[in-house]
Amino acid sequence: KKLDPQTPVAVISNVSKLNQKIIISSLSKLPDEKNITPPSIFIIGQVVEYQKELNCYKNQKKILFTGISEERFFEEGIIFHLPMVRIVPLEDYSNLKEYIKRVIMGEFEWVIFCSRYGVIYFFSNLFEIGFDSRSLKNVKIAAIGTSTANTLKSYGIVPEIVPKKECSEGLLEEFRNVKKGKIFMPRSDLSDKGLGKGFSEMGFEVEECIAYKNIMPENLPDLDFSLIDEIIFTSPSTVRNFIKRYGKIPNVKIRCIGPKTETELKKFMTNT
Repeated sequence: KKLDPQTPVAVISNVSKLNQKIIISSLSKLPDEKNITPPSIFIIGQVVEYQKELNCYKNQKKILFTGISEERFFEEGIIFHLPMVRIVPLEDYSNLKEYIKRVIMGEFEWVIFCSRYGVIYFFSNLFEIGFDSRSLKNVKIAAIGTSTANTLKSYGIVPEIVPKKECSEGLLEEFRNVKKGKIFMPRSDLSDKGLGKGFSEMGFEVEECIAYKNIMPENLPDLDFSLIDEIIFTSPSTVRNFIKRYGKIPNVKIRCIGPKTETELKKFMTNT
């Protein structure tokens, strides 16, 4: 059956992605459309006329999530996961391995993990030097939050301390009444330096070692922020890298995870 040239057509490019685009046209005008890009889905027929009512993409809240951990996808709406940070290992782990040996020898009362990546690289190097979780039986472990604690559990470690308030301030508060001793913290090259200072001011002796690098991802795509209802920043580095790539904070709802992230965001909000 030959279709009427005026039959409506919907062309949906990059379906379900942040740069999804919908073009409404007709069979006769479709060849003249210049903005159709692959991959695309074509919908032909009168059903196209109901797109305003049935367009779930347009009718749902769209959230840009800038962190790494996908387990934070607990929101209602459409979540676009675009990490603003990338974790990479160090070229040389000799320094971290020496610290791990000192932990095993009992030089520290506490090992404090401030991210799941600190856990991952700590244990990968622990295994490389020929030890496993049993070698940590004489040291206490703390984790900054549930994601870090769950990663520790995958290695057979249940941390003694996991603060209810999952941030540096919450961790420091949990240690107010802990017996003072020596702390080792494996961390990223961009981690919060104030945490170690906070422990030192409380009377703990703190030693830190870089366990991984936090860098800006390459090839971050162009974004149309008119399509976004909300942005979630998870760390100060996600804010800084967003600014480096996109120039400014768009006029949409912004949510920050943790006071340090919020403080970093306010620096750029003040300047825009």
